[in-house]
Amino acid sequence: MQNYRYKNAEEINSEHDNFEILKCQLTGTSVYKDIQWTLFCDRSGSMQGDRIKCLTKTLIEMFKYFIDDTNEKNNHHFIHIISFDDKVSSLHFEINKSSVIETLEKDIEKILSPRGMTNIGRALNVFNTTKYAHEVSMHNVIFMSDGQVTDGIEIVEQIGAVSTGNNGGHSDVPIENVIINEVTVIE
Repeated sequence: MQNYRYKNAEEINSEHDNFEILKCQLTGTSVYKDIQWTLFCDRSGSMQGDRIKCLTKTLIEMFKYFIDDTNEKNNHHFIHIISFDDKVSSLHFEINKSSVIETLEKDIEKILSPRGMTNIGRALNVFNTTKYAHEVSMHNVIFMSDGQVTDGIEIVEQIGAVSTGNNGGHSDVPIENVIINEVTVIE
């Protein structure tokens, strides 16, 4: 995989220089045919403005890749977007040869309307209780956030305390699996 900077925050007139989009170009052939993607997307109030624009553009670019990969290699991508603030919204997509990016863009923009505080615990609860309908050869989980947790910070601190190293060409990967045994939603 080759990584290069696609756009950074200054290029989209943001006052936050630590938020950027990376474009990844996959090289070689995929050995996976059926791939599940769970995308945690922070839509809290701190994501307003350029940050939510970056997140929306990132998701659209990812979906374009999924559509191209499906059309070129006949892979199947199953996408679960978990959009969170102090509430959680969830969408499931199955990318197939008839998927059209313009239709998907509208759904992505609708689920990413920024509002309330950040509560990662509720998003994790949706993930932990989701029964995926498809048997897949790979399941990828990606968090997209500005990192400004305002509620449920104790979970983030526990995950942050885990030792990390390099794995599969990625850095800062937990050495041991991070297992969340229980999530309680307080109404």
